[in-house]
Amino acid sequence: MKFPLSNVATVALLLLLLSMNPMATTTRADTIIDTADVASTLDPYAESVPTSLSNELGINLDLSKLGTEGLDAYSGQMSIEIGEDGDCQYTFTVEFIAPNDLPPGTADFQGNCDPTTQTQAPNGQPYHGQTQYWAKLSKPMIQATGIHHISIQWKPCGDEEQTLRQPRFDVVYYYVPPEYRTIMDCPANEIVPNQFPETCQEFQTTPKGRAMFTLPVLWRDVNRIANMPINFFPTTKAGRPYEGLLSFNPNDQFPESPSVPNPIHQMSSYDGDVISSRMVLPYQIFGEDMNIASSNSGGHTYASQTKKRLFTKWATEFNQNNDRTVRVRIEGSSGLCKAEYDAMVAAEAAEEAA
Repeated sequence: MKFPLSNVATVALLLLLLSMNPMATTTRADTIIDTADVASTLDPYAESVPTSLSNELGINLDLSKLGTEGLDAYSGQMSIEIGEDGDCQYTFTVEFIAPNDLPPGTADFQGNCDPTTQTQAPNGQPYHGQTQYWAKLSKPMIQATGIHHISIQWKPCGDEEQTLRQPRFDVVYYYVPPEYRTIMDCPANEIVPNQFPETCQEFQTTPKGRAMFTLPVLWRDVNRIANMPINFFPTTKAGRPYEGLLSFNPNDQFPESPSVPNPIHQMSSYDGDVISSRMVLPYQIFGEDMNIASSNSGGHTYASQTKKRLFTKWATEFNQNNDRTVRVRIEGSSGLCKAEYDAMVAAEAAEEAA
C-alpha cells in the first residue's frame, strides 16, 4: 500500500491513529502495522528521524534505545560478495575486533552476575548491562540480503535462560528498519532494577505488548514457526524490548566450564513476522589462552520459507594472534545478481558525486 504522506510521517500517523482507536485488537492486521508496510513506507536510509515530527505526533522514535550508531568502538566493518549470474548467492561478512580488556561476568549468574546485586564492572557499566553498537547497510546491500541493519552486542552475563548464562557477543541481523524497532516496547520484568537483561511480562494489555507474543505459526502444524528452522521454539522469558520474541533450538546450550561452547543461531519475531537472526558467540572462544584459530560453521533450512533471502549457511572465525579479529560470515540467496549489484553501487556513487 502506498501513501501520499512522507515516509516517516506515514508510519507515525498510523501509530497515532492506532493508539486513538478504542476498538483496536491484537489480530495480525490491527496489532501495530505490518513490517512489510514499514519497510516500504519508512525510509531506512534517512540520517535521522525528525525529532519535531515525533514530538508533534506524540510518537517516540528514539533510536538511542537501540544503542550507539556506528561500529567504530570495535573497529567493525561490513562487506559483501555477490555470485555471478546463474549463482546469485551473497556472502555477507561482519568483522570486528574483540577487545582483550572486556570485563566478562561470572557464569551461571554467580559472583558479579548475581541478579540480587547491582555490581558495576571496571568500565563503569553494570554487569547485567549490554553494550550495543549498530549500523545500517547500504541500499545495494539491503536489496541483496534483505538485512536493514546489524548490531554488535556485548553481554557480560549472558541471558536469563538457564543454559545461556555466560558472557558473550551477539551479532544480530535485522530485517526491519531501526525506526521500526523503537516501537517494539512492552512492560518488562527486570532482573536488576533499571538494568538489563529485561524480558517482557507474559501477560500484555496493549497492542504493542501483545505483538511481542504473536507468532507466525503454520496452519497445518502449529508447532512450527514460518521462516524459522523447524526445531526453533520460543520460551516464556524470550520476549525482549526492541529485540522481539527470541526463538532457538532448545538443544543448543552452553556446556559447563571448562568446555568451550560453540556459537548458537537464534531468531526473533514480532507482530507475527520474523524480524531478526543472531549469531551468539560465547566469550570463551576469545579467551586469553585461545592462541590458535577458532572456527565453526553450520546451516539451516526453514519451515514454510517465504523470506527468500534468509541465510542458509554461517561460519565464524577467530584468531588470537591476528589482532583478535572476529569474522562472522553468512550466505544466502541474493536479491541481486552481481551485475545488478555492481550497477546499483555505481549509480549510488554517481548520485553522491553529482
